[in-house]
Amino acid sequence: LNLRAAQKATMSTANETAKNFATIGIGLLPESEDEKWNQEYFNTTFELYKILAMTLYASGEYDKASTYYPLLIEKSPTVEDKNDVYAVQAKQMECQAKFDDAVSLMKRILEPEGVILPNDEEEMKRLTKSEMEAIPLHLANKGFHSLSQLVHNTILDDQKLIHIQSVIHEMGSMCYLSASWTLLDLVSVVGTTFSIVHGHSCSTPFSYLLYSLRGPALNKNYRE
Repeated sequence: LNLRAAQKATMSTANETAKNFATIGIGLLPESEDEKWNQEYFNTTFELYKILAMTLYASGEYDKASTYYPLLIEKSPTVEDKNDVYAVQAKQMECQAKFDDAVSLMKRILEPEGVILPNDEEEMKRLTKSEMEAIPLHLANKGFHSLSQLVHNTILDDQKLIHIQSVIHEMGSMCYLSASWTLLDLVSVVGTTFSIVHGHSCSTPFSYLLYSLRGPALNKNYRE
């Protein structure tokens, strides 16, 4: 009952009310950690802690919210649930101006999805160069003017791919705010390539815009 009340309060952005219901609900769970997280109570326990962490973040109680992220990540039953927790944690880091921490976290989110971004600057430059060289091949050597036609034909409906694009988008913003210019260049190219290869979502324009700003200086071709 408290879980349902907390969920309804969250949907109506009544964060303080949702936080109170989640706290009461957690207090009514079995005291034993093993019993609390067993099959019978697992879903209820996970959702209550998830709502509590999110409402603590929303109300600016960052230190308290941070105590629940490791538990939720450990207990997440699906990759999607884990990514939801990571997303809230990254937003909190952004609010706290911990941009480098947010970038590191987003790298961890992308790694299981096959998007590996190195830490070494020279490796970033090498990967940026190879990704840029592959873009004309992905466009079948038609040039970027062909994107106007490509966009209309490749709208994404795969939620997993949309999520990856969204993380790349957010990571670009964090790279800019943390002045991580080499990584920003790589993210701009990776986001562009990802959209050309897999399709387009609401995050795609950011990648194309970022590439239009960073790409010419990288390949010394301002006409493209």
